[in-house]
Amino acid sequence: MMINKMTFKEIVEARRSIRKFDTEHAFKHETVEKALRLALLSPNSSNLQTWEFYRVKSADKLKLLSEACLNQGAARTASEMVVFVSRQDLWKQRANWNAQQIKNKIGERTELTKREKRGIHYYESMMKLFYDNSLWPLNSIIRQLVLAWRVVNGKPMMRFTRRNDSKVVSNKSLAIAAQTFMLAMKDQDYDTCPMEGFDSVWVRKILNLPKSADVSIIVVCGKGLPEGVTNERLRLSYDEVVFDV
Repeated sequence: MMINKMTFKEIVEARRSIRKFDTEHAFKHETVEKALRLALLSPNSSNLQTWEFYRVKSADKLKLLSEACLNQGAARTASEMVVFVSRQDLWKQRANWNAQQIKNKIGERTELTKREKRGIHYYESMMKLFYDNSLWPLNSIIRQLVLAWRVVNGKPMMRFTRRNDSKVVSNKSLAIAAQTFMLAMKDQDYDTCPMEGFDSVWVRKILNLPKSADVSIIVVCGKGLPEGVTNERLRLSYDEVVFDV
């Protein structure tokens, strides 16, 4: 397969959400791995990487997922599906991993830089303030008290007090990764469609995921057909949504 040599602008402009794929096309599955490896480089909150990506290639699993996706045309004709899953429940494991990366770089050195000290403190202590809900609602109350103290003292504070705030942050990171993935697929002359119309409980069962896993986005992939573009791309004007301040 000849790889397109499009500019980034051309890739962004060419990407469309395709509703029907060519089921006769000899899909190059290695393109999905290449795109996912690029998606792993996406920016994410505190580098916690509270995400998991599930590639679905087998015909049986694709059929089951298609049903879970309400039998939408894009799902029925996809060559692969990638399920983007939020694992905010793994925050502690990922925080410890980040702290260990800093310690690995320090090695046997006894004198730590301010940056290294801040990094270790951030991942080993500060993360607990924002993400630890093991004693909910007690920890939520503590976060609200810390926020109130800073507000009273005229200091800004991340308004990260509710139990579900970490879930929102994790899903923001997943959205960025999904966009990176879709652009990377288009760069390889393949098409995608991000889907929100699915039964998340069914998807968890099909993939054997724990209840703590949050199915965020399902991106279906394949060789798009011309009729897969079902409508004109319409966007609000630049001046309606962009403001200089």
